Amino acid sequence: MNFIADLLSVVVSTVLSTIIFSVILDALNKSVLKLFVPLQNSINNVKEKGLLKVVIFVIGILICVTIKDFLKLNYIGLGILMVFFSSLTDIMFSTRMKKNHNS
Repeated sequence: MNFIADLLSVVVSTVLSTIIFSVILDALNKSVLKLFVPLQNSINNVKEKGLLKVVIFVIGILICVTIKDFLKLNYIGLGILMVFFSSLTDIMFSTRMKKNHNS
């Protein structure tokens, strides 16, 4: 029963943090600051986007594990950190799901 409770808490925290980080980072990108637009423009000029995304993803995992060990976070905290870096990578590479305003 403990496994099911742990699994449920990880799933719920992952879904909630994905929604929260997606909304926050998207709002920062659409705001007057256009925080990620220069980075997106630079990445669009790179020919090997797939390789760059993999390298950034691996670096993000290493940063997350280092922060987890330094702050002595549990696995839910690690999951939230990884969702943040994943959302950040998605917005940097403009791979967010676009809303369809035609319907």
